[in-house]
Amino acid sequence: MSLNHTMQSQTSFSRLENVVLSAVSATSGIELAKILSNSKMKEVVLARSVICSILSEYGYGLREIGRIINTDHKGVHTFVESHDNRMADRKYMNTYNRSKKFVEDYESSNENVQGKLDTLYDKYMTLEAKYEHIVDLLTSN
Repeated sequence: MSLNHTMQSQTSFSRLENVVLSAVSATSGIELAKILSNSKMKEVVLARSVICSILSEYGYGLREIGRIINTDHKGVHTFVESHDNRMADRKYMNTYNRSKKFVEDYESSNENVQGKLDTLYDKYMTLEAKYEHIVDLLTSN
């Protein structure tokens, strides 16, 4: 799979999907293009399995996950159902835990930023209302 095709595919994903894909790619050390390819290498399959488990925990359905990682829903089902057994594999467990923490940290930092933006917007609206009131007072005479 070409990098260009990967980038085109990635732009059609939601923010959470992109975060999960990037987290697993970064923590596993496997290029995203390989993860989204049809490769059967053990490390690539492990990364796909981690992606399936995390997305499943966020409420994604089997077919939806399959669309994201280019795998049929039966394969996704196998990945999700085998998560507990795969946690016995140290490499899988480390990749899963680090990826999950990455996603959670991103989500919490994003909420924090959104909260700050909301606060700034409220302050802006308050100042704008005061400004309009002053303009009305000055121009009403």
